Amino acid sequence: MSIATQRIPLRVAGLMMALDSGDRLKVNELFTALKLSFNQQWEVIHWIVEIASREGRPPKEVLEDDALTEVMNNSKMSNPIKSKTIIKILKKRRFPSLVKAESAFKKGVSRFSLPQGVKIIPPPFFEGEKYRLEIGFSQGEELKEKVERLFRLSGLEQVTDFWKGTN
Repeated sequence: MSIATQRIPLRVAGLMMALDSGDRLKVNELFTALKLSFNQQWEVIHWIVEIASREGRPPKEVLEDDALTEVMNNSKMSNPIKSKTIIKILKKRRFPSLVKAESAFKKGVSRFSLPQGVKIIPPPFFEGEKYRLEIGFSQGEELKEKVERLFRLSGLEQVTDFWKGTN
């Protein structure tokens, strides 16, 4: 039914076919209740299967986790907020070291008084050594002001180090 109504795309349904019927039903309930996008469904189904495999449990049990059940049953949360929260919980379970590094990085970057519209972007998955600096501006004068302000900021030399040791 979910495929016919296009709530679950064929490619995601194909992934679900590897699951037993009870697991498929539980995943289907999650996807249809939250109305996740294709990309979210694709990501979530992979994470659920990987978490289940690592923990030696059926995917259905992963979805019956207390934290996930609490979010799903929270009538005060909108579906978009539930979706974000569920994805965050699953991501943390699937990639605990990455989530920890992301959190430490965000906390560390927040110590700096970066000008509005300036972002320090770590390497993907914190693998590699190249960071990026993104500066949003409307006019050249604004760019010049932001660059000058960055030049005067102390502590920027530690950007690549403060998150390490979280893995």
